[in-house]
Amino acid sequence: MTVTGHIFGYYYICKRKVWFAAHRINMENGSELVALGKLLDETSYKREEHGISVEDFMNIDYLKNNIIHEIKKSDKQSESSVAQVKFYLYHLHLRGLDLKGRLDFPLQKKSVEVLLDEKDLREIPETIKEVERIIDGKRAPDVANIKACKACAYYDLCMI
Repeated sequence: MTVTGHIFGYYYICKRKVWFAAHRINMENGSELVALGKLLDETSYKREEHGISVEDFMNIDYLKNNIIHEIKKSDKQSESSVAQVKFYLYHLHLRGLDLKGRLDFPLQKKSVEVLLDEKDLREIPETIKEVERIIDGKRAPDVANIKACKACAYYDLCMI
């Protein structure tokens, strides 16, 4: 299975979520929070062309002035969001495109610039390997039982 930007970002939230998502165990379709995020993506920045797909493993919200934009509901999981954008920047860099990134939080009326640096160029391939190890596991990793669990679409599945 190819590691996608979303799955790469999940790594920074919960390893179990990585495994579920990669194995197409999708609990997010019924989540009101996920639906709100999708609605926000569809209704924000209406003048921009949304949903730029690159080789079926990157789905960038939109591109403007050589900056890739990802729209997020809030900055609560900013480490995951930054990682997702850096994943995209890394793969675009490998293809000869050196762009910048930006996380847009329309509800909070703020944006955060995301840049790819030398440290990222060393660490991202290692993290991708770790994500692949999780995906290739025969079982989902153990429940993390962290703060993020309460708002997670997989909560009922994990906590049963």
